[in-house]
Amino acid sequence: MKKTGLLLIQVFFAGLCFGQTYKLPAFKNTFSKQGYPKTAHRIEMLEHPVQYLGPSKDTILINRRTGLRPIADSNQVFIEDDVADQYAHYKNGKLRIIIDPSKQVTLEEYERWTKDTGYKYYKAYPILIINETDSITIVGEGANIPIILEALDKDKWWKPLETRYQFDCGVGLKYILLKPREILCVLAPKYTGTFKTKLRYRLGESYSAEFVGYISRDQFEFHGGYLP
Repeated sequence: MKKTGLLLIQVFFAGLCFGQTYKLPAFKNTFSKQGYPKTAHRIEMLEHPVQYLGPSKDTILINRRTGLRPIADSNQVFIEDDVADQYAHYKNGKLRIIIDPSKQVTLEEYERWTKDTGYKYYKAYPILIINETDSITIVGEGANIPIILEALDKDKWWKPLETRYQFDCGVGLKYILLKPREILCVLAPKYTGTFKTKLRYRLGESYSAEFVGYISRDQFEFHGGYLP
């Protein structure tokens, strides 16, 4: 009985500490390419592949796109008709999203939607997504997390600057699962422009804290080719 009571107390305080504050890990690039702020002229469709998924840790290594580790089998499940009902979903808005704009790394991004296709290198924000619930949660598909950047326009309306990545084929695709008390890390490019405004990241109905950044007004525009 005493052991049970002690265990419950330990679990309670562990959950309390996890929920109140979260100390961001150190982020270290594993390659020497220098990134630059990204210039965009439309709503962009971006991939946000998983850099890290697992228990909380002190240091997260940032890898090239070609050097990303496969997601563990225990954090994936094949997409089938009845599978989604067995898990919580990111659209329900119960995940915690943390970004510190002062922490920046280099993002290797393969651009296939522009005339100048190929690998590009940008300054990027590491973004942490934390599951503080007791439910295993679907957070993405394939190796991609559908998090998007939003900005306040000149009329003070929140508008998307990005759209989730659309897969050409879903055969063999798997859901990405984030277990209770686990974290995952993705990267998002730092944009540049002349329009200073408030920004935030959104995954379903979960939002990061707002922060100030610079973008182009053109990023609010949709020019066809895919839907935001």
